Amino acid sequence: MIFDVRGLMAEEYVDAEHWREGGLPFRLTKRAERSMLRATDGVVTLTERIWPIIKKWEGLRDRHVAHQVIPCCANLEVFKFDAEARARRREELNLCDRFTLVYSGSIGGWYMTDKMADFFVELLKRRTDAHFLWLTPARRELIDDLMSERGLSASQYTVLRAASADVPSYLSASDAGIAFYKPGFSKLATSPVKVTEYLACGLPFVINAGVGDSDELVTRERVGAMVRDFNAEEYARVAEGWMHVMEDKEGARQHAREVARRLFDLRGVGLERYARLYEEVLESD
Repeated sequence: MIFDVRGLMAEEYVDAEHWREGGLPFRLTKRAERSMLRATDGVVTLTERIWPIIKKWEGLRDRHVAHQVIPCCANLEVFKFDAEARARRREELNLCDRFTLVYSGSIGGWYMTDKMADFFVELLKRRTDAHFLWLTPARRELIDDLMSERGLSASQYTVLRAASADVPSYLSASDAGIAFYKPGFSKLATSPVKVTEYLACGLPFVINAGVGDSDELVTRERVGAMVRDFNAEEYARVAEGWMHVMEDKEGARQHAREVARRLFDLRGVGLERYARLYEEVLESD
């Protein structure tokens, strides 16, 4: 048996304030988790950061099991920069040469939508031509309220409910991505697929500290910027440094894509590591 830790379900629901720690759903989930860990021969985690913690949990403690870190990967044949799509989408959105920040995904819960809007306010002070593209299935009114509360006009942002097949073209039309998560223990196990898709389409990104292996990804690979606190001063610091990096837009795009190929390719990374894990488990049997 292989236990695939796609996330720490009990802790994630507590962090998102859906469950109470110690409540019945939390306890039942942790009981099932312990049972699966005792029976497993191999474990998949999304991050390096969570493994030293999980391997000390009841069911794995003092026991050797096969292990692989397999982050959320993307099909790089689907998610890739498309110059023609960029030109077409930017014309549709009337973006011209505006610097476009994109967020792709759901809002609310553990996604800190309000903080991303706050960051954009500070970005605007340094790039007055900046535009925020929201790709989300959420109700448009939620984003409209969020932006108007910060004094932003309708011309400074766009909200779209994009079909999955259209997401790569909208990412190609953008210049950088953003993803802020509510801090919490469960986020140590998170590998944000939106960040993988940003990189695959050539986008550097800004993310908050403490999200899976993203801290090391940003500092080691230099593919984005990291917010260490949620306040205007920190946003201003990051935005200032980020604008300097983004002066070489084409170089940043190529580097982001290369990092995606090396670390998050569905075939070259995801499938290869699963194959290795199964081989190790079968050999031990």
